[in-house]
Amino acid sequence: MKSSYYTNYLAPNVRQRTYEQSLDKHSDFRSHFRVPLIVVDRLRTMFVSRGWITPSRRQRDPYKFRIRCELLIMAALEHLGNRKPFRQFKVVTGLSYSVHKNFTKSFVKHISSNKDEWVNYPSTLDSLKGVMEEYERQFLPGCGGSIDVVHCKWSSCPAGDKVKAKGKEQFTTIAFEVITDNRRRIL
Repeated sequence: MKSSYYTNYLAPNVRQRTYEQSLDKHSDFRSHFRVPLIVVDRLRTMFVSRGWITPSRRQRDPYKFRIRCELLIMAALEHLGNRKPFRQFKVVTGLSYSVHKNFTKSFVKHISSNKDEWVNYPSTLDSLKGVMEEYERQFLPGCGGSIDVVHCKWSSCPAGDKVKAKGKEQFTTIAFEVITDNRRRIL
């Protein structure tokens, strides 16, 4: 493997260090991919076990397949988290623009189609009480979640919606609203 992501994060001689350093939310790894390496491992396991990513007919080496999966997932996370263009990934992963573009579309489709596994309201009164107790310990009694909205620039906004989509930023945006619990679990 001749890619900087592999050399810096995934090679056997640096992997354990990456696991440890990626737990720090201010680490270089987290600034690129937004999650610890253990999450990349879990995503790879999930994608492979569910058949969402499979080795090509030429891909016979399981280690190389594992690394390829991790590189694709890391690039998709960096694209989604930092809006890094697909064309820049060839340099850091050794995989082509079209491979990254196609995989990222597939990544988003598969993750969003299974959102119910990760995104849901507390299902029982006891689980809601647990969330509320965490907030109460932080002097927020009665709170059951935190809400935030992020505005992303919407360059291809339809002409008929431009007035509705323009806010204080003075350009068109699309807003995403998220409610999370104290542990950043999306509700």
